[in-house]
Amino acid sequence: SPAAVLGSPVLLDSLTEEERSWFEQAAKASAEATREEVSRLERDGVKLLREKGMTVKTDINKAPFQEAVEPAYKIYTDQYGSEMLDRIRASGC
Repeated sequence: SPAAVLGSPVLLDSLTEEERSWFEQAAKASAEATREEVSRLERDGVKLLREKGMTVKTDINKAPFQEAVEPAYKIYTDQYGSEMLDRIRASGC
């Protein structure tokens, strides 16, 4: 789940260096908290579905999916570089 915190140039340019630092620290904390909450909701959601009798598969073979999106990776890295994609791949996703 994305965790975007936005600030217009008008806002950011009006901040002092100290205020901008606070803004950046708050944005990072917000993104981290959002990711943690989404992870918790996903984990608890799977547990709840299983408790209600649903079969939930979590042990999937990712290779076919990774192969299917490989062309998009090329487009992405050509446009934006490979740093983020390398981090995603290193995480095992």
